[in-house]
Amino acid sequence: MSRLDRAKDIVFKVHIAGLIFVVLLGIVELVARQVCRTLVSAHREMREPAYLEVFRDMENAEEHLANLRASDMTLRYQPYCLWGLSEFRSSTYNVLPDWGGIRRTVNRTKPDARRRIRVFFFGGSTAFCSRLPDRYTPASCLSADLNGRCPDVEFSVTNFGRGGYLSDQEVVLLTQVLTAGETPDVVVFYDGVNDTINKVCKGIPHYQYPRFRSVEEGGKPRVGLLEAASRYEYVGQLASLLAKRPPDATHYVTDREQLRENARAMAERYRQNLTFVEKLGEAYGFRTVFFWQPDLLTTAKAITDEESGILRDDAQAAVWRPGFEIAHETIRKTMHGQKAFYDLSDALDAAEGTVFFDVCHVSARANETISERMAETLVRGGCLDQ
Repeated sequence: MSRLDRAKDIVFKVHIAGLIFVVLLGIVELVARQVCRTLVSAHREMREPAYLEVFRDMENAEEHLANLRASDMTLRYQPYCLWGLSEFRSSTYNVLPDWGGIRRTVNRTKPDARRRIRVFFFGGSTAFCSRLPDRYTPASCLSADLNGRCPDVEFSVTNFGRGGYLSDQEVVLLTQVLTAGETPDVVVFYDGVNDTINKVCKGIPHYQYPRFRSVEEGGKPRVGLLEAASRYEYVGQLASLLAKRPPDATHYVTDREQLRENARAMAERYRQNLTFVEKLGEAYGFRTVFFWQPDLLTTAKAITDEESGILRDDAQAAVWRPGFEIAHETIRKTMHGQKAFYDLSDALDAAEGTVFFDVCHVSARANETISERMAETLVRGGCLDQ
């Protein structure tokens, strides 16, 4: 065999080996996908102890679960805000097509009301609240509370909350709504967890940042075969589940001084967002209120066995805790004296029983408690005055 023939033979074998590797990787990815679905199905189907406790007394829990299984929660690109959701309709869970997908809010109609007040509610997944039926989201609970307090005023709350959103994205979404001609009387921001996880614990601007960054870098970065294999979605998830660690644990900040620096930057940006929205309110004629939400990592409530199980079994909880504690301390210092800022991190401190079913998402009863605090703030702070 000539040298040229040997070279051709080697090239052919390399191509065959590469093809076999790709096929095997695809098979591994499919197997990992099925295993992942099996391992996380308890979470998705709300069979874990915290879920069972939280949903035990809730009406239509099984019906809502069935609706969630049938829903399409795939994110889709939305200009400037980065992502939105597709429309979905059901008896308990509804995503309306407006503004890239917003959660339905249950509002009370008052034909004889002497005044009508529009409230725009922004936040992340704790505001969107897919785990609970429409009538138990914070926006729906706030609407029910305000309408109950003021019989001659009709409050209409619109829930612009969206899973994974940080306060920066919510401000962008607000500007889109305002420039389209929609003007509220009150704007509520309900944040804290997503800003902390991304900007403090990870040191990145928002969720899915590496994917958007790859566009800037001219597409997917070139990597070795083993590194490429580890980046397969379900292969990475399976490895993380088996190792009981967060999928991207290597990307979390562990140095406390770096966490403090990240927290200071996050808090300052949050303050700038509040100031900017206040200026918009002066121009468009609405009141602004920013609420910092409670979470399981910093709450002072009596932790139940179910909630202890979350902290024990959630691999991310231990990694996040230092960042959450530092962020909580920093945001209080930075926002001190800001009249439009209200710290609700203690809203559930007196709650009895299980109210958290993960690090930040809470039960219907907890949302009612939080919304009651919000309503009191809006009323006492004069935000509802003409």
